[in-house]
Amino acid sequence: MKKNKNNLFGLLLLLTIIGIPLLLLYKYNETDRDTIITAHRGDSEHAPENTIAAIEMAINTGADYVEIDVRQTKDNVLVLMHDASLKRTTGMDGNVKDYTYDELQTLDAGIWFSEEYEGTKIPTLQEALLCASGNVKLNIEIKDCENYKTVATRVIQSISECNMKDNCIISSTNYSCLQVIEKLDSTIMTGIILEDASVGIDEYQDIDFFSIEFSQVTQDIVDQIHYSGKEIRVWTIDDAYAMLIAQKMDVDSIITNDPELAIAVIK
Repeated sequence: MKKNKNNLFGLLLLLTIIGIPLLLLYKYNETDRDTIITAHRGDSEHAPENTIAAIEMAINTGADYVEIDVRQTKDNVLVLMHDASLKRTTGMDGNVKDYTYDELQTLDAGIWFSEEYEGTKIPTLQEALLCASGNVKLNIEIKDCENYKTVATRVIQSISECNMKDNCIISSTNYSCLQVIEKLDSTIMTGIILEDASVGIDEYQDIDFFSIEFSQVTQDIVDQIHYSGKEIRVWTIDDAYAMLIAQKMDVDSIITNDPELAIAVIK
C-alpha cells in the first residue's frame, strides 16, 4: 500500500512539474490580436535571401508576408537585393546600380548559400510579385534612397500591373520616400523602419506602421503605437523565446529569417 501511495505521489508531482509550465505558457500566449509572421527576405534560413526560391519556401511554410528588398539597376530595372554591394551574395565587386539587368543575370546569387542553389538568379520585382500573387502578401522595402522618387513610382506601377495593391505594403528607412508613396497611392500601407525607437512616433504622420528592431521595443512603445492607430512590426527575431515575448507584447508582426520556427511557436 505504501508503495502504491509513493507511486501516486510521484505521478502527481510529475504532472505538477509538467503542467504548471504548460499552463503558464498557454497564459503567456494569450494576446488581443493575431501575430502576423513575415519571412525576412523570404525563408532566408533555408534558401538564399531575396530569391524566388526563398519566396516559394516561405509560401510553402505558410508565412503571412514575405519581406523583400528592392534596388534599381543601371538601366532602371527593379531587382531584389538587400545590400548596395553585390559582393556578399554574388561575389561580384561593385554595386547593383553600376550594372545593367542583363549583366546581373550572369551572376550566381545562390552558390554562396549552398551548392543546392547554384545558378540561382537575381529576380526582378515583377517576378517576385507574380510569384507571390494569390499565395502570400509582400512587404516591399525600398532600399534606393538616392533615386527614391523614381524607384517609388516604379514600385507602385509594378504593384498595379500585377494586381497586387491589396496584398502589398511598402517600407523604407527614408521617410521622404514613404511620403511620395502616400501621394502616389494613399491606399497602400506604408511603414517607417527604425533602429532607434527613442525617436518620437509623432514625427511620422503619413504612415501606417512602424518597423522597429526588436531589442529597442518596449511595452510602452507598443502601446503608444497602437494608441496612435498604427501597427508595429518587429525585426529580426529568430529565437523562440523572443518570439513569445514579442507576441505577449502584442506586436502586429514578427519578422524572422525562420518562418517555420515562428509558425510552430506562434500559430
